[in-house]
Amino acid sequence: MTLETGLGTIITVRPPTRRWDAKRIASRLWRGARRNPNMAYGIGIVALMVSIAVFADLLFTEPWKPNPLVRFTSPTWSGGHWFGTDNIGRDVWSGTLFGARISLIVAASVSVIAIGAGGLLGMISGFFEKSDMFIMRFVDGLMSIPSILLAMALMALLGGSVQNVIIALSVTETPIAVRIVRSAVLSIREMTYIEAAKAIGVQPVRMIFKHIMPNVVAPLIVQGTFIASAAVLLEAYLSFLGAGTPPEIPSWGVIMAEAQQYITRAIWVIMFPGIFLTLTVLGISLAGDGLRDNLDPRLRRRM
Repeated sequence: MTLETGLGTIITVRPPTRRWDAKRIASRLWRGARRNPNMAYGIGIVALMVSIAVFADLLFTEPWKPNPLVRFTSPTWSGGHWFGTDNIGRDVWSGTLFGARISLIVAASVSVIAIGAGGLLGMISGFFEKSDMFIMRFVDGLMSIPSILLAMALMALLGGSVQNVIIALSVTETPIAVRIVRSAVLSIREMTYIEAAKAIGVQPVRMIFKHIMPNVVAPLIVQGTFIASAAVLLEAYLSFLGAGTPPEIPSWGVIMAEAQQYITRAIWVIMFPGIFLTLTVLGISLAGDGLRDNLDPRLRRRM
């Protein structure tokens, strides 16, 4: 864009261009994975968990139904119950694999909703000073309540279901994304090309979507991974406390909650879902750290 001063001098201001095409991002992530093995490990673990969730019906699973004749069966390869059975004879292998489906659906949904709503509110709050006070006071009010307590209160109000878990966790995680995007927008709006765009009369909405949004994509992507890992843990917490998904729906939190009183008799019922939960959170966290290192220009120069 060009800006003409009162002395007749024309100043050309070129905003930084960022092409977020899929080929360039994939190439950058591939180079980053080679330089940062932890990122590759994280992506591999997440890909494995996603594959398990998608193809759970084909991986020798059975319906999550009680069978008292085989209750408390130890893990065995020959008996058909690879992870053993629980106190009412349900196959722990099947419950663990179907639980991965529930946890990943919740994590992906909460991450998309939180970064979408948080990104929009954060850009509005950071760019428009008049709306900043109202949005941020509301966000500060939500963040003053511990996430697990706020989620439990919302679940008590909405009722137990996977959809309501997603809604409750989205409400608790969106304020974090709002603050991150707002802080990025506050620094971007003071740059020269933004001032030049204002001076020549560029509409605020066009300025936000054309010049500001491309600059907050990277931190939003990184924050989305951390929100996803937090959502997996919070969903397990809620289900473990009886405020999450209903007992008839297998999730890692539900399985571990029902197994806690039988831990001395059948430790495998709580052990295997716990291992899968730990690996999923670890994989998402490693992938998020790697994405941050590769998408942040300051960190990328140090690698």
